Amino acid sequence: MSDAEGWSLLREPRRIDQVQLDFRFGLVLDDGTLIVIEGPFAATIDGAVVAVDPETLEGVSAALAVLHRHVSAVRASRSGALRIELSDGGLIEVAPSDAYENWQVILSDGSQLVGLPGGDVAIFPPVD
Repeated sequence: MSDAEGWSLLREPRRIDQVQLDFRFGLVLDDGTLIVIEGPFAATIDGAVVAVDPETLEGVSAALAVLHRHVSAVRASRSGALRIELSDGGLIEVAPSDAYENWQVILSDGSQLVGLPGGDVAIFPPVD
């Protein structure tokens, strides 16, 4: 669902079933949605704000606490930012990047949104 500000990507709350970590930070939701963050982001977990950089592992241990929590909303803005709201008040915020694709969301229907360099968003329909 889109509006003038961007896109709401969840229809109902979803549980985080898996956290993936390599040089990126990934969340797999219980409906198969995959959210991949490819650069630094801010996470508010249990009231504490943590700067997380998956490439250097800075702050990653605190961000792992999102496992098995519920995501109430995922919002991609037209400026290229991504906001993941947790049902318990937690928050993950990914700022736009000038240099690289900073996030991607692959929805359970196969459609995909990607945060592009310079603060834009690419949208790909489901693959048949």
